[in-house]
Amino acid sequence: MSSTEQLPLSVMLDDRCDFANFYSHNNDELLEVMQQFLTDSTETVMFIWGDRGVGKTHLLQASCYAAQEASRKTAYMDCVQLMWAPEQFIDVVQSVSLLCVDHVEAVLQDQAWQEALFFAFNHLKQSQKQLILASGSNPRHLAMSLEDLRSRFSWGVIYQVQSLNDDDKIAVLQMRAKRRGLSLNKDVAQYLLVHLPRNMKDLIAVLEKLDVASLAAQRSLTIPFVKQVLGC
Repeated sequence: MSSTEQLPLSVMLDDRCDFANFYSHNNDELLEVMQQFLTDSTETVMFIWGDRGVGKTHLLQASCYAAQEASRKTAYMDCVQLMWAPEQFIDVVQSVSLLCVDHVEAVLQDQAWQEALFFAFNHLKQSQKQLILASGSNPRHLAMSLEDLRSRFSWGVIYQVQSLNDDDKIAVLQMRAKRRGLSLNKDVAQYLLVHLPRNMKDLIAVLEKLDVASLAAQRSLTIPFVKQVLGC
């Protein structure tokens, strides 16, 4: 069963985003609660929030994968890369048992999307299906005109995804590199932290670029090679 068959919104999931490779230091409780949420039919809504690059997208996509493994029909939607009308979204809501909505704040200034999300909350709760949302700030502080929707954001479990310190980020980079068959020593990882944006989303993207370059050049990841590839 492929991910595209499980995703009515035709969004490809990142096949590296699962619970097994989420570095949970400082977020152990959140990871446990999220996995329990997916198997607990009594809870229908969960909201996670935090700074850019802390792993919100990873957790949403991991949730979709976990649900798919349990033969559930899922949909993941990134509101930043929105390609669907609210009416299409409502159709999707009615066809899945788990809906994950990423960067929800990106559509909250649109009245039609507020109403579509309001429908999603009500429908999924009434049908005992599940909704997980993510945003960059606490849902209680999100700006929207539909007050009934604001109240829905506080219906379920709310967790902040905690940021990683530098040692944690190095550990994540080394873990991701190892999964790719790369050797990333601490000095090279520290070099990346010093010379590049420090959020994990950008760092992982750079690691993917280095992986491709390393394979093409048949070179190991040394600081001189990293400088050559990245120009920094």
